[in-house]
Amino acid sequence: MSPTRPPLAVRLYRLLLRAYPPAFRRAFGNDMIQLFDDKRRDARRRGRRASLALVIRTLRDVAAHAFRERMPGRPRLVLTQGRVGTPIPTTQSRVRAMLYALRQDVRFALRLLLRSPGFAFIALITLALGIGANTAIFSVINGVLFRPLQFGEPSQLVVITEQHPTQPTESDAASTGVFLDWRANNRTLTDVTLWGDDRFVLEIDEEPEWIDGVIVYPNFFQVLQLQPLFGRPFTMDDATEGRRGNVVIISHQLWRDRWGGDPEIVGTVIRVDAQPVEIVGVMKPNIAAPTPNVDMWVPVRFTAPNRWTRHARWLTAIGRIKSGVTLAQTRDDFLRVSNELQVGEFSDIYEGWRAAVEPMRERIVGEARATLIVAFIAVGLVLLIACVNIANMLLARAAVREREIAVRAALGAGRARLTRQLLTESVILSLGAGVVGIAFAKLTHNLILTFEPGIIPRAEELAIDGAALGFAVLASVATGILFGLAPALHGARVDLRETLTESGSRSASSGRRHNRMRAVLVTSQLAITTMLLCGAGLLMRTMVELQRVDPGFDAGRAVAARVFLNRASYDTPERVRQYARDLRAALQAMPGVEQVGGTSALPMDPMGVNYDLPFRLEGQEHLEDGELPQTDFRIVTPG
Repeated sequence: MSPTRPPLAVRLYRLLLRAYPPAFRRAFGNDMIQLFDDKRRDARRRGRRASLALVIRTLRDVAAHAFRERMPGRPRLVLTQGRVGTPIPTTQSRVRAMLYALRQDVRFALRLLLRSPGFAFIALITLALGIGANTAIFSVINGVLFRPLQFGEPSQLVVITEQHPTQPTESDAASTGVFLDWRANNRTLTDVTLWGDDRFVLEIDEEPEWIDGVIVYPNFFQVLQLQPLFGRPFTMDDATEGRRGNVVIISHQLWRDRWGGDPEIVGTVIRVDAQPVEIVGVMKPNIAAPTPNVDMWVPVRFTAPNRWTRHARWLTAIGRIKSGVTLAQTRDDFLRVSNELQVGEFSDIYEGWRAAVEPMRERIVGEARATLIVAFIAVGLVLLIACVNIANMLLARAAVREREIAVRAALGAGRARLTRQLLTESVILSLGAGVVGIAFAKLTHNLILTFEPGIIPRAEELAIDGAALGFAVLASVATGILFGLAPALHGARVDLRETLTESGSRSASSGRRHNRMRAVLVTSQLAITTMLLCGAGLLMRTMVELQRVDPGFDAGRAVAARVFLNRASYDTPERVRQYARDLRAALQAMPGVEQVGGTSALPMDPMGVNYDLPFRLEGQEHLEDGELPQTDFRIVTPG
């Protein structure tokens, strides 16, 4: 019986293959004809439009690839023991050959993704959300935990405070008296400075406004090794003992907002708290010295140590460790100073108090370290869930593409080559998600910075910088490998005989292999999701329970406002009392107001007057002042 004559389309395709070099036809001709015949049958079943699309695509591919195969310097094909060998570069180096193969993989991957826009869009958005969230959290962690402080040799800076085991409200601060004692008696610091929060009335064009600032010991900027952008730092001659100086340094933000960035601002005389002062410097932008949102620095020479200056603990001391001295040696030195003060002239005041020395970085970061690490782990798990989800989708695609992969293997592609191609598709997808994720990271980053000031330390220094972009690229590549490796290795393991001879779309053994892998991925995804949901549920329960805690007062209909008086205008206690009476009367007369009261600090507000106040009970008239008990106090009015 004579062999059946091939269809006309196959015969025409065989003529088209003559455009390829003879070596190429001998190596791949029969397989390409068989593959074309399979596609022709499938297109014929789907209708004329599918057949026409196949013809156009075939003509385009032959025209492009045949010309490329005949180009001079093209790697030629060889046969090794009856099998097609790998391309051997002739005029190209191995590196250029690898780059050429990579370019081919990338182009093929892009074509596949464009043919499946639904899959590509879902995978892109899913991965972009995970990569963007991780990049945003990394930018915060990098800025808070790893980036050096903006001072000279920041590792030598320490914060010194007084600690008492039974007086937590007074602990974690320092008094002016103990600061001067520390400065005179320590042996391990080059110098010590002191600062405290304050507010000032700035008058520009007779328009007063409140600004946040700090009072500092004149050596403040020398200890921090921080130079202003314009002008000079303070010197010890800028303030007399017990009084504020008549010079100030303003922030970069205040300089731009109020003076339009005038470069001749240094030397200008302005009015602060109704007193003329001279601007001697403009600070660099985005500087937290010592805290963010400081608009003005004012020098103060504190008075000589006495009993009152040792009681008032509301300031913070900063020191710089001498070169070659360790933190442990500094702590031992300040323990010695504390012990000496407890047996000195003011032993009753210093009894039980110890100096605590802490690196300035740890002081600034505080408890934010653990919070940021937990947040990073959480968003990392979210990205892992996304990877598992995409891996499942790729497994489903690999099942559909089994015949294609089998044909490529039959044409000589080894398992490593197939795995590389599938991994390239995954990495291309993840890099695209990384580009979208960077835009999402910027939005998330801005959202994080809108949190209440003080939650995230060093917020003024945070940015999506080069380190964050590098992390996004690394995360994208790692993500592509992570979710693409298992499907790539699994998809590259094809049984050529079973796959190419199977009449259906999938073989039974292949289906079992894919089902097992997908079951493992689904189980992992459910486990990680359950863990995150449990953590989120516990967090929500904690928030609900906190809302139910009775603070001891009802703030449901209460409205509070802070009032700061100009010290120059209200320079006597009687004027302050008269203002308070007038304000209370005016508020009480407003419609809908039931009660009006005043206090030096709101309940549960740390910004209050927490000085030790000695008091005398009846029957204790015989006690000396140093023997009197002490308590914290807050001032309140009726109502």
